[in-house]
Amino acid sequence: MSGDAEPRLVLAGWETRRLVEAIGVVAQLASTTPTVVGGLAVLCRVQRAHGATTDLDTVSPRVRTGRPLLEVLLGSPGAERADAVGVMVATSSGRVKVDVIEIADRPDAHEIEDPTDRLYEMSHT
Repeated sequence: MSGDAEPRLVLAGWETRRLVEAIGVVAQLASTTPTVVGGLAVLCRVQRAHGATTDLDTVSPRVRTGRPLLEVLLGSPGAERADAVGVMVATSSGRVKVDVIEIADRPDAHEIEDPTDRLYEMSHT
């Protein structure tokens, strides 16, 4: 309502602190503000306890160097591959798994016949 203070969410606990610190690490390495999706983003939107998450999910536009975000993160000090889309990155509070979801810039989802493939493509665009 008009005049009310902006809603605030207090993210408490060691795990959450590491996730929030990982946002800063990704931003610094990519030289751009990361887009956060998944568990942490949901937690911030619902503004109350909602499911546990232990990794940071981001989407990957090309970073300013033109290199994929996953490659940039893998090249950072102390990083190691966690799986096909994940990298363990170092924060001041410990290591955090960052999943990088590739996105595409193709408006051709309507041409895909299988509706499940169409939804997958649209969600990654």
